[in-house]
Amino acid sequence: MIIFAFDPHGVITPLIEACYKLKPTALILMGDNCLKKTIPATFKSILEQGIKVYAVSGNHDLRTIPLADMPHMIDGKIIEIDGLRIGGYDWQLHDVMCSQNLDIVVSHYPPTGFKDMPHYDWHHCAINTAELTLKSNAVAVFHGHLHGHRLFDPVGIYDISCALAISTCEHLFDECGNILGQAIHKGFTPPNDDYQYSIAEMMKRNYSYKTKLSRKSKTFEDRSIDAAYYSNGCDICVPCNDNHHCHRETKVDHHFNIDISNNKMNGSAAFHFEAAKQRAYKRMLAELLDIRKKIAFVPKYQGLGGLIKYKGDKEWVMLDETYQITNQKIIIEKFGIKTAEKFFDRITGFDKTSYCTQLLFEKKQRRTQDNNASQKQSFIKFLEKKNVFIKL
Repeated sequence: MIIFAFDPHGVITPLIEACYKLKPTALILMGDNCLKKTIPATFKSILEQGIKVYAVSGNHDLRTIPLADMPHMIDGKIIEIDGLRIGGYDWQLHDVMCSQNLDIVVSHYPPTGFKDMPHYDWHHCAINTAELTLKSNAVAVFHGHLHGHRLFDPVGIYDISCALAISTCEHLFDECGNILGQAIHKGFTPPNDDYQYSIAEMMKRNYSYKTKLSRKSKTFEDRSIDAAYYSNGCDICVPCNDNHHCHRETKVDHHFNIDISNNKMNGSAAFHFEAAKQRAYKRMLAELLDIRKKIAFVPKYQGLGGLIKYKGDKEWVMLDETYQITNQKIIIEKFGIKTAEKFFDRITGFDKTSYCTQLLFEKKQRRTQDNNASQKQSFIKFLEKKNVFIKL
């Protein structure tokens, strides 16, 4: 089991408590981690138990990542856990990550297709997150960033056409979309049969906010989303229509089963439909991931396409001509930007503040000759002089 943990914001003790109780294979933090110490120091007790800890960056995290945290950061990286290929969103490596074959995408930001609000900053990576999910052939994208007080029904699974997305809003989820509980200041709280699921609570709220007319504008305007249901519903609870909405404090458990103990319908037809969708999405996600585990993707090296080196690493990770990240790594002594400019078409991230450095040959166009052949041959000869041997 993998725990996907909503933005910790420095509240770590409940996460460690959850790992003690649930004993997952790995814990993945969804950004806005705001850790006071490094990941190895913060999660020492669970790392010693063999539980892996990974994280993606959020908008509240420091831009400079400590070297001790680098092996645990999966921005622009691929990890394999329990037979699943999981990739982390990173704006610097967006094109490369879109070329990967993934099962699950992890991003701090939600993808396009969920409560989209034009010009609002917390959606500034939404299009890229959705594009990565689509192009990488992932079946699911897990994200954080959305808090319950900012808009209604942000928790659970929703369809973005190309995949299923899981909004972890203030909750812990496993890879199949099951709610594992909440990790808040009071501690880890597992769900029970009387659990008031957030989707029911949020549906009775109005949501108002201020936003700029555009990203560059200094003018703000007021916008609002009306609540889906009213909390003072009727005495009978009939299915809703255009003229009537009722809520009646409807409860569902963490399996999205609706409370019918009082022999009444409890909630509108729309709410029942939403709960049924959530149950169906969970079954679908579990089946899709099970299929992916049985049909493992094995990347095939198709010639040199580029190199990537993450901050703190001495080794360069090799990319093939399709920009697939391979398992091959090489060390090149005294290799700087001036030397790289002689061979590569695209060069980014050689400065000290960069999270990673990438050197890419431009992708070979269909039905055209590979114009980079001479550059690649020259680079191969350069490596051979340094006793580094690779295949084209």
